[in-house]
Amino acid sequence: MIIKPYLYLPYSLREIKYNIEEIFYWVKNIFIRGLKGYCDVDIWNFYDYLSDIISNGLTKLKEKSSGYPYMEGGNIEDAKMKWEQILDDIIIGFQIAKTLKDEYPEDKKKREKFDKAMMLFHEHFFSFWD
Repeated sequence: MIIKPYLYLPYSLREIKYNIEEIFYWVKNIFIRGLKGYCDVDIWNFYDYLSDIISNGLTKLKEKSSGYPYMEGGNIEDAKMKWEQILDDIIIGFQIAKTLKDEYPEDKKKREKFDKAMMLFHEHFFSFWD
């Protein structure tokens, strides 16, 4: 059997054209995300995008943070440990959010952890600083 490469040329040219278009599409989205903070692809699953941003951002804040908000009662070490626990609860809750769907609350424990994370996120929103 003789292979005739010229028969496959139109397909491979289409494939190359598609790959180049795909690269430009993703570069465009990266540029738009840099300008606006989100792009069209992110909006398709916006809760998923926000869950990633919040959990990854708070993980980095926890690692790099040199301070913590005022906590009533206890000493400095207790306040710092309490703040780290709050951050952990929020991080875990938003990581769980990616597995939950509003239509089908599969696991009540996961849903409770997410609800707790949302409550803590709301309560401590202005405390996310370094």
